[in-house]
Amino acid sequence: MSAVKMTDVSIMIRKQEKKMTEILVKKTHFSFGEIERLLKLYRERSGGETDKLDRTLFREFLHDCFNMTDDILMDRIFKFFDQVNDGTVGREEWIMGLNVFLRGTEDEQIEYCFTIYDLNGDGYISKEEMLTMLKNCLVRQGLEEDGDEGVKDLIDMTLKKMDLDKDGKVSFSDFEATVKADNLMLEAFGPCLPSNRTGELFMQTYLDPMEV
Repeated sequence: MSAVKMTDVSIMIRKQEKKMTEILVKKTHFSFGEIERLLKLYRERSGGETDKLDRTLFREFLHDCFNMTDDILMDRIFKFFDQVNDGTVGREEWIMGLNVFLRGTEDEQIEYCFTIYDLNGDGYISKEEMLTMLKNCLVRQGLEEDGDEGVKDLIDMTLKKMDLDKDGKVSFSDFEATVKADNLMLEAFGPCLPSNRTGELFMQTYLDPMEV
């Protein structure tokens, strides 16, 4: 009896996913088949029972698939995916987040990176936020002996390049204009997008190679 009930539940979930996929194809840069495969991966990563990816499982996904290790940035990426702010990433949030993370346009990824770096969500990347992210990056790379002075010099150089209105912080318009002039500045405060290598490997592994 329980097996029958589980089958009924599975059928219901698949029907829901089919309807969701039809909607998400129109809202993302993914094909129908790609969304189906990403939802299959979601079921695998979430254990298939809770239908939710919590913070720990999501961080494991970022580490396993994209070699991400920065605690601050992984938490910020999780928050970006968790649009309803309930502490988990649901199926639709998973697809919409990966849409920007993997296939985002230049404008979408500029907005995404700025959101990741704006730690307190006030619309600016402040010196304090830069210090937090860059110090954490140096510690992760085993370069913490360079000390605060090295980080402060890096912040000063970054502000000189990005703070176009000279108000001592980086607004979205500052960030956008800088990145459009020099795409290498997109991830100025740490890796929050897949590297070319990990991104290509992920898509070859989990998406149809014919559609990538």
